[in-house]
Amino acid sequence: MLVCELQNFTQKPVVRWTDGDRERLVDRPLRATGSNAQIWKRPRHTTRSASPRTVDEDSWVSQLLFAMNWVFIGAVSCFDAYLIVKFKDTLPMMELNPLGSLLLELDGGEPSLFVAAKFLGTMLVLGILFALRQKNRRMAGITAGSIAVFQFCLLMFLTVSLPL
Repeated sequence: MLVCELQNFTQKPVVRWTDGDRERLVDRPLRATGSNAQIWKRPRHTTRSASPRTVDEDSWVSQLLFAMNWVFIGAVSCFDAYLIVKFKDTLPMMELNPLGSLLLELDGGEPSLFVAAKFLGTMLVLGILFALRQKNRRMAGITAGSIAVFQFCLLMFLTVSLPL
């Protein structure tokens, strides 16, 4: 049996297929056949499964991956700030980031402004990722994964010295 619900005019219709005690929500367009689109058929790409699952439901694996990426991004940023404070004497000569060098010059060689800017940027990124997660979980997962890969490359750059 097919039940099509439209909660308000701004949302897509929620299509519910029921088969006995099993129910599946499908967020895909239906194909209309027949005269005046009165007969609806189930799209071929939807399948019936033994365990019902909604489209908006998130698996524990994707939740875990997002959380691990989110924490990893913050941890690498904290480690980077630690290295800035640890090597503050040689930092003006070693800093490769032009914006970081500018912040060091503005503060007279002290890393406090640089660390504050890094902290603010990290909190902004983590907050945006969290807000994006509330709106679009798939996009937030892809974005967090991409930033985590970049942070991993930064971590390797900071810790592994390759002979040239």
